[in-house]
Amino acid sequence: SYSGSGDIWYDISGSNNHATKWGSVGFSTDGDGAFSFDGAAFDVTTWGGFQDAGEITLEVWAKVRSHRSYNTGIITNYLGGSGKMNWMWSEDGGGRSIHNNGMKGHTYSSGGLYEFNQWYRFALRYRAGVGYEFFVNDDLVHTQSATGDLGGSPAGTIGIGSREDHAEPCDSLISIARIYTRALTDTELDDNFNAQKARFGY
Repeated sequence: SYSGSGDIWYDISGSNNHATKWGSVGFSTDGDGAFSFDGAAFDVTTWGGFQDAGEITLEVWAKVRSHRSYNTGIITNYLGGSGKMNWMWSEDGGGRSIHNNGMKGHTYSSGGLYEFNQWYRFALRYRAGVGYEFFVNDDLVHTQSATGDLGGSPAGTIGIGSREDHAEPCDSLISIARIYTRALTDTELDDNFNAQKARFGY
């Protein structure tokens, strides 16, 4: 969804939620085309009904190079208020951890879930009756029970590669970013992984 130049990462869902580059985001041929994040982000306006959502799925194919700070943003609109998404890679739990803070309180996964400088598919699924489920590649690596809609104040702006205020930017390559306003099924998550794993060396 990127033409190879310019400041827009185009939304191919048909909803026109295009992402606009903030600061300096480079482009790399690694992974058959990826954005290189180190101090900047793409911002995308969120959907209007987010504050009432009972489910969501976030997904990226990424190569994490380092942790620039304790937490580094994957997809997050942390400043929108309690109940917002704040999905990050983290030094928590010994490092190389997936961290969510903002949707239904604090929850951390265990550390050591990935290696630096290697491509992975990362996914977060939230379902009101189940809670959080974190996936690395095609493996479920962490669950945390939670109930109810995501809540929070009006949705605001999502940052891809950093927080909404451009703090906690990641040092990574991100080639694919998906934001779903529903919970993907296990089969859909499997299909997404299998459809693109060869591109990233699996």
